[in-house]
Amino acid sequence: MKFGDELFNNAIPEWRPAYVNYKRLKKLLKAIRTKFPRVIPDLHPMVTTNVSPDFKTEEEVEEERLEAISNSNEEKAFLQAVDAELDKVNKFFLEQDDKARKTCDDLEAQLAALYVAHQTGGEHAVAAIRSKNARRRARAAVLQEEHGSWREALTRWFRHPSRILNSQTKQLEKAFQEYYRNLDMLRAYRNLNNTAFYKIMKKHDKVTGLTMSPTVLAKVSAAPFMTSDLEKEIRRIEQVFTERLEHGDRRRAMQKLRVPVDAFQPFDWTTFGLGLWAMFFFFCMGIILVVALRSRVADYPDHRVMFAMYRGLLYPLIMLAFVAINMYTWRKFHVNYVLIFGLDHRRHTNYIKMLGTAGLLMAVWSVSVFAYLFQDELGTAVSPWSAVALLCVLVAYWAKPWGSMRRARYWLARVVGRMAIAPLLAVRFEDFWLADQFNSLVVVLLDLEFIICVVTTGNYNGLGTRCRNSHRALRAVIAALPAWWRLMQCLRRFRDTRKYHHIHNALKYTSSIVVVTFSTLAGVAKDNGQLVGESPTGTALFVMWILACLVNTCYATFWDLKQDWGLFAKNAKHMWLRRDMLYPVPIYYLAMVNDVVFRLSWTLSISVGYFDLFFSDGLVALLSFFEMWRRFVWNFFRVENEHLNNCGEFRAVRRIPMPFEYAPAESGQYLVDEERDEEEDEDEEGDHNHAAEKQTSGNGNGHVNGAVNGNGGGDGDGDGEDIDLQAVIDLERQSLHESVEGMQAVVPSKFRGKRPKRRKSRWRGGPRETRGRSSGAQGEHVNSNTTSHGYSDNESFTESVFASGTASNTDDYEQRSQQPRRSLRASVCTNNKVHPAKLHPSVTTSPRDSHPQDKQSDV
Repeated sequence: MKFGDELFNNAIPEWRPAYVNYKRLKKLLKAIRTKFPRVIPDLHPMVTTNVSPDFKTEEEVEEERLEAISNSNEEKAFLQAVDAELDKVNKFFLEQDDKARKTCDDLEAQLAALYVAHQTGGEHAVAAIRSKNARRRARAAVLQEEHGSWREALTRWFRHPSRILNSQTKQLEKAFQEYYRNLDMLRAYRNLNNTAFYKIMKKHDKVTGLTMSPTVLAKVSAAPFMTSDLEKEIRRIEQVFTERLEHGDRRRAMQKLRVPVDAFQPFDWTTFGLGLWAMFFFFCMGIILVVALRSRVADYPDHRVMFAMYRGLLYPLIMLAFVAINMYTWRKFHVNYVLIFGLDHRRHTNYIKMLGTAGLLMAVWSVSVFAYLFQDELGTAVSPWSAVALLCVLVAYWAKPWGSMRRARYWLARVVGRMAIAPLLAVRFEDFWLADQFNSLVVVLLDLEFIICVVTTGNYNGLGTRCRNSHRALRAVIAALPAWWRLMQCLRRFRDTRKYHHIHNALKYTSSIVVVTFSTLAGVAKDNGQLVGESPTGTALFVMWILACLVNTCYATFWDLKQDWGLFAKNAKHMWLRRDMLYPVPIYYLAMVNDVVFRLSWTLSISVGYFDLFFSDGLVALLSFFEMWRRFVWNFFRVENEHLNNCGEFRAVRRIPMPFEYAPAESGQYLVDEERDEEEDEDEEGDHNHAAEKQTSGNGNGHVNGAVNGNGGGDGDGDGEDIDLQAVIDLERQSLHESVEGMQAVVPSKFRGKRPKRRKSRWRGGPRETRGRSSGAQGEHVNSNTTSHGYSDNESFTESVFASGTASNTDDYEQRSQQPRRSLRASVCTNNKVHPAKLHPSVTTSPRDSHPQDKQSDV
């Protein structure tokens, strides 16, 4: 594989514009080679006796060529391009360096706050945890006093401090994992660009004959993106995560931190099983079609009922296979769907497992259909219980908490829950994407309602006509439910972002609800004898339904192409398309035609009042399949457009909300944010909306002191020792500046090198007897005049909160101590009622400070 292709395949998709433009540099080299070709000497030179006075040796010709190249505009343009690419790489790396520094500051404060929470036993630190679940349970405690004891016990169980702190620890672990992944991506970015510079300069020397690579590569080696202590920072993060969150279990820590290599496997048993299930399914489908064509199904009086039942159970499996094909295509074209859908890069279900699961369930569906078709040969009547048994098998498979695709099924259940309560939570991309999938599966929801109705009412021999006709209002509500979910999501997004195009999108789903309404009214009018052409009411409802269908089809088609896919851009190279595209150009035009043609099928499929009247079951099934196919094609370009939006903002990692809200240095208080619970995921289109922070304090530091002393209020009049929680956090932040060896010095040797028994609490910062207590000898080693040293603005972020204080870093620390520094806190403990040694026995001088503007970094 050529290096240009290797660079394209291994580059981080969201950062690809920031990589070395290797293709452009190769074009400049090609221009030099074309203008100054190298002369290849003859293998058998002629022997001449008369030498012309103008004769030039081969060496002289080559010297003239090299001189001409070095003075040419093409060579100067190439070197300028290399310098420009080097500046671009440095600029981007420094930007990411600054972001990582701010994230590091935030993680430092979070880890210190978590230590303080466990230090106080969790009872009083719960009030300082910024968690909507914790506060909701706290508010429930006020209500449970007026209700039964079972509510009191349930609330007490949920509000237990250890469970709350365990959830915050898990959240902080996720933040560390994303930060580590960000550093790992920066390392890959640095190494790949370094290799690109090396390759292009070697190629330059080979083409031109000049020896410019030593000079240029020396400049590259001295560039900031190469001199940064990135490897050192990565090792420190690994050590801190291992010691503080995994209690020395490095193997478990690295399993959580490292992202496995995402590479295609040449063979996998899941792929082999997928082929077997697919062959079995298509073989069964062929036999089923042959039996249907021979009119054997028509001999059964209940064939319409069973057809509707099996149709509603097959289409979700087909949609699952379609999504698996979407995932394969996104992966092939480097679309980071894992980030877009909020999945874990370390553990997520791949497309092979999804296809295998779809094939297996389709094979089970085929067996159930065979049992119905050949029930005479089996000697027993299996309908309608064969379809009901199949439904139970599918529900049990998706509801089981173990087995394959466990994380995918949990993700689906979580997103469905968020979708169902759309107006109450901030809307993420996966929320409205799944709601759009449900809009294409309206017929499936109606068929499920039909199955429940037939089984519960016993309307089986009557071909289910009562379930179709007497439940028009319920069927209309079910048909409009997906559009209602999307309408609520659009209104919630408008409330969060104040962007009016969400209102325009809400109008699109409102028109869908109007289509459902007019079709239902027309069906009711038909039942009352008001037929089209004979009754003015029936005719008017039919005309209104036609107009609503036309408006909805045109509106939705335009929204698909313009807003969801981002087409019809002004700066597009190709007509009606956009500037950036990942798929081949002809595919876009075919997709546009596909969306326009099959959009009408969706409008007809939600017209529940009319397809029961005018359309046969086979035609409804065909229209529903067309809509699923349109959604299948729509997924390719919708996720691609979202990926390009992420690329425009260089967003390659998830934003993990922090469990604690850290206060600035000047406030001296600990903030409990009441208004930023649900804003962490409102950046689907690159808009990060941050609400104003609200300080929950009483008199001065009363809230903090009251929380620690047990009052939980803001009056600050609690009994007992008066402790400044902010001072405790500051002192713990200083302790994080110690090396891992310093941390191990606090832990007895019997706990080192082996994993202790797991306690209920997930905090593994050290044995309980060594946390928060110190003997007199330990207190004597603590310098009471501890100060916080800063670092200069030109330092790398790697001189971070986890800076090592070991002997190997003594020289670096002494050099940094000579530079200008700023104090982290002018006064660490304002009340001076808590000795530093009582909080942590390893508090020493801090070798690092962070910039003032980084105190409240937004991760």
